[in-house]
Amino acid sequence: MVVRLPDCLASTIGLFVVHGGTNDATALVAPAAIIANLRTCYETLMAAGRKVIAVPITPRATSITGTVPQTIQRVNRWIRAYFRGEAWANPNGYNQIALADPTTYLCDGTNGGFYPIGGLGGVIGAVTQDGLHPAHRGAMYYGYTILQAALKFVSPNWGYSSRACSADDGYDLLLNPGGNMLEGVAWQPNTAYVVGQQCSNSGNVYRCSTAGTSASSGGPSGTTTSNDGTAVWTYIKNVGLSTLSGTRSAAATIGGVTVSGNLASANYLTRNSGSASGTVVCSVESPWSNGQKGQRERMVFSLGSGTAAENWMIFLVTSGETLAYANVQAADLGVTQFQAEVELEITGAANLTGVNFTPAASSVAPNTPVQVGPNIVAAGFELVPSSGDPMPWPNGGKLLLRTPPFILPPNSVQFNMQLILSFNASGAAGSATANVAVNYWNIHKYGVL
Repeated sequence: MVVRLPDCLASTIGLFVVHGGTNDATALVAPAAIIANLRTCYETLMAAGRKVIAVPITPRATSITGTVPQTIQRVNRWIRAYFRGEAWANPNGYNQIALADPTTYLCDGTNGGFYPIGGLGGVIGAVTQDGLHPAHRGAMYYGYTILQAALKFVSPNWGYSSRACSADDGYDLLLNPGGNMLEGVAWQPNTAYVVGQQCSNSGNVYRCSTAGTSASSGGPSGTTTSNDGTAVWTYIKNVGLSTLSGTRSAAATIGGVTVSGNLASANYLTRNSGSASGTVVCSVESPWSNGQKGQRERMVFSLGSGTAAENWMIFLVTSGETLAYANVQAADLGVTQFQAEVELEITGAANLTGVNFTPAASSVAPNTPVQVGPNIVAAGFELVPSSGDPMPWPNGGKLLLRTPPFILPPNSVQFNMQLILSFNASGAAGSATANVAVNYWNIHKYGVL
């Protein structure tokens, strides 16, 4: 593709779709080399006055052994950050680029890996013919997202579908240091591991506490310390925390509000302030109500007869969790920059006065993380309107909330992510409403590939 750039510049074409990297990944080319080639493609074209539509490496179900999944996730993380203009990925501020990301339509959220719906194809509804190349359905999603991306250059009303989160994009000190720290990279047999690497196995996430070579089969198991060949692993949490796996009862009475149904096992709902009465009906969707494969959580609020400052908090995990659940180490405190994000879909809102997403750390007394850089999170950030969307899968009404980079104070011993929904519930019963679906959570080291 790089070699063909002179032909591109010699043409009269003004808008180029750049989609590459999957063959390099399966050929075990290093992520940095793939990124360097994509950067050359993007910036050579933009420097010549052309516009670019970037397409991430899309899900595949073939030739993804070893480090291939992590290479794909790392390259995709850079592509999305480059498009957003994050300085670590796009230091020169090139902006004549749009993102066409069909991942949300193609990825099977019920699979622990970064697989396309329908696997290797040959089944009804498959998005690929063979685990990689698009079937008719997959091609439609490519075309749709490319159209939406092209609108950036001709229309002020444009957006893109995110849901890039996957349990496959787990953190690993060596293979995927910028990955989602709530998940781990799949354990591998007969592999040399160093202290700090994170893996997933037997439905759990583990951290390597003693360096060594893993066993020929089995791997870590259980919920304490686990020997694995000459390596030793420490249990952290269940896998799927970010993709909301598992369920638990939400039955409770909070003041005059009846909470019913089920929550995802990782989530905790409580009221921070207010005196409203009413109901919160919770449910766990698998698959999503709009057809996307995967699990997510939905909460339907109907409040009223209370105060103008009604605040409800959704925690990723129950209060009292230590730093370990996000693999935050003592050496990270006061030094490492993190970033967290959550994706929501909100409909049926009335008197919903605020949506706020923030990290929270604590020691003996509550302790707030220190923000680094500008505030880049606000209600409406990367919001795609729900009206006029012809697609049956999640593209409408999504709200992606991403925190600014932050540093955890040196004395922190606990860490959590919290979503705060604020209502004006001073009206009659049922006057403050919102139908809120939580699609995924994520925390990663900021600016790390």
